[in-house]
Amino acid sequence: MAATSGWLDISGTVLGILWLSAGMWLAILWRGFLSTDPTVQESSAKINWALNLVMALVVSGGGIYLFTQGKTPDWLALKILAVGAIFCAGVLLDLLFKPAVDLFLALAETPDDASLNAAYSQALSPVYIAVLAIYAFALIAAGLGVVK
Repeated sequence: MAATSGWLDISGTVLGILWLSAGMWLAILWRGFLSTDPTVQESSAKINWALNLVMALVVSGGGIYLFTQGKTPDWLALKILAVGAIFCAGVLLDLLFKPAVDLFLALAETPDDASLNAAYSQALSPVYIAVLAIYAFALIAAGLGVVK
């Protein structure tokens, strides 16, 4: 929409490459979700994390560039920054979730261990904040598309 409206100058070829890349990323995610092989799940998760990190840097950097150069409407540059913030929160979510996953695996072996349950609950606390941040940035991005 931004390209067809003239707000961003992106060629059809670049848009096609972006759509193809997004489709490949989605296929990698689904491969990991649907596989029962832990090796496939782990490699898919690592690829997803790396792509998330790259997108956090690229989209956030692009949003900062568009906002500071002044040729793009502020609402659109801020929308792109909000999407970049979603990627950043996603990277943070993966980092914060790792300790909780390790504790969850330990709880699978000893589910009645009160200290493990307490540690698991404590490890999940920052995860909730990252998830709420993703929702907040998504609402901001959506709102910036409606309210110009």
